[in-house]
Amino acid sequence: MIASVQQVLTRLLTHAGLSFAGRRTEPWSTSPEDILIPLRDGTILSAVLAKPRGDQPCCGRVVVMVHGFAAEKTENGLFTAALAELVTHQHWALLYDWRGVGNSKGDFTTSDLMVHARDFIEVVEWIKTRAHVGGNRVVAVGFSLGAAVIGLALKKGLKLGGIALLSPALRPKHDIYPRYSTDESISELHAQGYILKNDVRIGPQFLKSLREPDVSRYMKEVGIPILVCHGTEDVRIPYNVTEAMYRRGRLGEQAFFLSFDGATHSFRPEDVHRPRLYSSLCEWMDQLEDVSGTNCAAGLRTGSMLNQDLVLGETRIPPQTLRQPSPFPSTSPR
Repeated sequence: MIASVQQVLTRLLTHAGLSFAGRRTEPWSTSPEDILIPLRDGTILSAVLAKPRGDQPCCGRVVVMVHGFAAEKTENGLFTAALAELVTHQHWALLYDWRGVGNSKGDFTTSDLMVHARDFIEVVEWIKTRAHVGGNRVVAVGFSLGAAVIGLALKKGLKLGGIALLSPALRPKHDIYPRYSTDESISELHAQGYILKNDVRIGPQFLKSLREPDVSRYMKEVGIPILVCHGTEDVRIPYNVTEAMYRRGRLGEQAFFLSFDGATHSFRPEDVHRPRLYSSLCEWMDQLEDVSGTNCAAGLRTGSMLNQDLVLGETRIPPQTLRQPSPFPSTSPR
């Protein structure tokens, strides 16, 4: 698995004018490295770190990308192509496998969502030390159930500088649990003690933790910038539910919603939607409040995102829209 991840990274980064160590590079180049992150209980997580060459300490932001349910660190390629975009904007990017999946050690069968939230907190603490940054320089990107992991970590007190939610499963009880509470799934669980998903054994504790009703309230409470990206053709996590949560202020006053017309759960067709997804993510991060005292990358705009226009794709959003984030008619009072 490690070799295949490196091969994909090499191809994508070379296409973007970047490379692995030992090859001719452009000024903003990267050397993605396979790393092992030890947790306090002795579990070792497998990760890939990409960063601008010589960028020590980090002068951009540190982006930790959290994959979805029973997947692996690249989220089947969704995260991989984002690395080149992130490092050209002077950000560090870290992808990691949840415990018990991909190349990480540990037992997924006996885990639950809160276990993975605690693991995520330890990953953030590890990369903060490696990059010499505070929590306000760390941005978490969560795909699908990865968004719920981030939400539960916030409940535990984790401090972050921003969150990007991609096709977020913010209501696991409604969005995911029903798929695994069918008669067939219950029979499988009783027969062998677990349910198989992508060759990953899902145990009863994890299924029970999927009854978490709504993690969005933890995101609203911390009051940090949030970018929500969702495709209108997502048949796994309902687009209209995410849109309604945003319109009703459930994600807080610093949330921004970006709709992808025609995109599926994984932002396919990828040649249509993923380039816009990656560029929008970087533009949003570049225009967050500068907490480092300096912006090192050429072209980054300094200052608070609440005091300037935010440009996403071809749409310019005025500052007052960020203060009152919903561009839709409010269906209930804030």
